[in-house]
Amino acid sequence: MRKLTIISALFFAIITISCNESNSSELKRMADDLKKIQIENSQLKDSLSKLKEEDWNHRMLVGIPDGRFKIGTKNKIVFLLYSVKEVSKYDVYKIEDNKETKITSENLSKFEYEYVPKSDSDNRVKLKIKIPNGKVEILNETTIPLK
Repeated sequence: MRKLTIISALFFAIITISCNESNSSELKRMADDLKKIQIENSQLKDSLSKLKEEDWNHRMLVGIPDGRFKIGTKNKIVFLLYSVKEVSKYDVYKIEDNKETKITSENLSKFEYEYVPKSDSDNRVKLKIKIPNGKVEILNETTIPLK
């Protein structure tokens, strides 16, 4: 009986030691896996950030006048930030005499701008889109037919 007790104690001791070694190696493997996942996550975040920035480089600002413009009255121009999907927030600036003036902030790919020509030769509208991160600007100059 005493031998049985000693054998049982040794059996449980061996199992306990082997379980601790097994848990230790499994924890090490899990820690290594976690480190790999964190590196991959960081790389994916960088890739997504670059894709978002690159997406802005392929956009085009298009101005579409609403018919012929009349001098001295407000005339509408529809501007499209050509894109097949929603865009992040951007600021719109008008450019007159090389001076930029912010006119609105948008997050849709379409906005309207009201323009009042001052003379027969005042048929050009210059606008600039600026993305808040400061890395992308899109310039547009539209010639408008006047009545």
